Order: sequence, then C-alpha cells, then structure tokens
Amino acid sequence: MKILIDESVPEKLRLFIDGDHSVVTTWYQGWSGLKNGDGLSLIAAASVCFRLVLEGNGRPGETRCFGMI
Repeated sequence: MKILIDESVPEKLRLFIDGDHSVVTTWYQGWSGLKNGDGLSLIAAASVCFRLVLEGNGRPGETRCFGMI
C-alpha cells in the first residue's frame, strides 16, 4: 500500500510504519504547500492509497490525526 504523510505530520513518523508499505512524504514528492484541490488530483494520479494528516495546533486534546483513502 502506498501511504502519503502530509506536511503537517512529523516526517520521522514514516520510520515507524511497517516495511511492507511504500511511505512517502509531501516534501519528498515535491508537493509541499499545495492546496487540497491540487494535492488531491496529484494523490489520485500517484495511486496513493492512504494519506495521513495532522490537524490542529499540536497541543494534547486539541490535535486530531486522521487518514483518508
């Protein structure tokens, strides 16, 4: 499965994902700073199966982590 880690998520998280998956970051793909509309079309074209995103201000209880297929 190809997993994309959004720029809002610490890049080192990719090291903790099982080795059976292909894990890339938005920075590595050259997609940093893209808005959702542009990013979603690139994600679909790249056959990404799962996108991991962190939303909020980083404080416990005020931050949500979610993924989408």
